[in-house]
Amino acid sequence: AMALTAVVTGLNQTNDGRVYSNTDVSLDLSNGLLTNQGGLINAPGQLVLKNLNVVNNQSGKISSANGFTLAATALDNTDGSILSDKALFVRVNQLLTNLRGLVSATGLDLTAGSLNNRNGEISSLGNLTANIGQFDNREKGRLLANGALLLTADGLNNLNGVVSGQQGVQLNLGQLNNTGAGSLYAKSSLGLNVSGTLNNDQGVV
Repeated sequence: AMALTAVVTGLNQTNDGRVYSNTDVSLDLSNGLLTNQGGLINAPGQLVLKNLNVVNNQSGKISSANGFTLAATALDNTDGSILSDKALFVRVNQLLTNLRGLVSATGLDLTAGSLNNRNGEISSLGNLTANIGQFDNREKGRLLANGALLLTADGLNNLNGVVSGQQGVQLNLGQLNNTGAGSLYAKSSLGLNVSGTLNNDQGVV
């Protein structure tokens, strides 16, 4: 297949819908709804996603061998995966739901109004930078960096969650709940700034 370019007012490819090419994929959603529930959007070349609004990627897969940006109003990645072999930029104005989902890249830069990462994984083989309003990382939520990890959040609930970096970790938080086997780990230096309440009952820092 040649490069695929599409401009649409919305795209619904529920249950095994596929958008892919052997090279590049460019999708312009014109601020319409992207429903990739159980679907696949894949490009071995460049993946360009423009003018996204609400994205439903439940049990879906959005991936590229190259770096790409996913900017949306809201993103539901429940049981889904968003993958890049290079740098991945995720920008979600409102809620990013990553319940049992996977967001992973070689370098990851993520911004979300709020993030539900319960039993989900957000990981980077390199550095990871995350800027989040309220971050729910409970119930085996995992925020993992093989490189340096920088997390800025208004609030982090890490009950039974893991926040870990293999290099330096810097956490700038408004509030932190790290109770009940919550774990904050850095292989080298761990910087922790909490401007408000810190609850670490039975947690590990």
